[in-house]
Amino acid sequence: MPPKLKNLVTISVVVGGTIAALYPIVIAPFMDSSEYKNSQQEFLKRANLSKEDIQPVGLPVWSDPFKKKD
Repeated sequence: MPPKLKNLVTISVVVGGTIAALYPIVIAPFMDSSEYKNSQQEFLKRANLSKEDIQPVGLPVWSDPFKKKD
C-alpha cells in the first residue's frame, strides 16, 4: 500500500470514528428530541416537582425550546 494511501485511510478512520462516537451525543438529540422531553417529564413526575419548584428565584420559568412559536 502506498504511503499516501495509508495516510488517507488512517485519517479517514480517525475522522469516521470520531463522527460515529459523537453521533449519539451531539446529532441524535437534535434530530429527535421527544425521548429527552419524555425523560424530563417522567423525572418531574417521580420527584413530585414542577418547573416552578426547581426554578431559581428571579429567573423566568423554563420554556420548551423545541416548541414551535405561533
